[in-house]
Amino acid sequence: MRKILLALSVLVAMTTAVSTATAQNQITLDGSSNSMTFTGTGGGNWTLSLPSVGLKDTAFGSGTLYTSTSYPFIITQGAGVTITGTETGPGVWNITQSGALDFSFGTGGSLLAGTLQLVDLTQSGATGSFNDNLAANMVITGGSLASILGPSAILDITIDFAKTAGVAGVLGNLTSGQTLGANISDGELTPTAEPVSMVLVGSGLVLLGGFVRRRRRV
Repeated sequence: MRKILLALSVLVAMTTAVSTATAQNQITLDGSSNSMTFTGTGGGNWTLSLPSVGLKDTAFGSGTLYTSTSYPFIITQGAGVTITGTETGPGVWNITQSGALDFSFGTGGSLLAGTLQLVDLTQSGATGSFNDNLAANMVITGGSLASILGPSAILDITIDFAKTAGVAGVLGNLTSGQTLGANISDGELTPTAEPVSMVLVGSGLVLLGGFVRRRRRV
């Protein structure tokens, strides 16, 4: 029995260590100073446009991505790049892009630079306070934090429409050509799970299985 409990403890410790490291190592967005624009195309669908100067935010790093202060974080939509949202359910849109968006963290991307692909827009909550989450997959191509963050990351943004109605009632009811602005309220950029993390957790499972098998043989 002691051997099984020991194995369980090892597994929990490994899982906790991986989760804690991931939670601590992130870049936090403070909120944008300008707005993105949603334009209705009918049927609950829309296109999204970013300002020509880029969607401007500030952000700071924590954990191994620590920065002593906040730095500019800018998302840029290149000429000819279209962003389309297709409604797949109440308050849920799948997003497609004709090309990648660019982002930079720090002056000229000195801390991080790369591209991102928006994935979906979802609403959490049906009444009261609404959290409208815009998710994106990121590819890291440069910057002094690139070697720490790794080649890819996930960006989860909360956007604010400054409306009392939920996003399903706001975006879903946009008529063709009707526009609606929104700002980034906050957001988190986190590393994707690394293979070594999966190996550690898997090793814990193998260890647990080994102790159970040995116990049965006794």
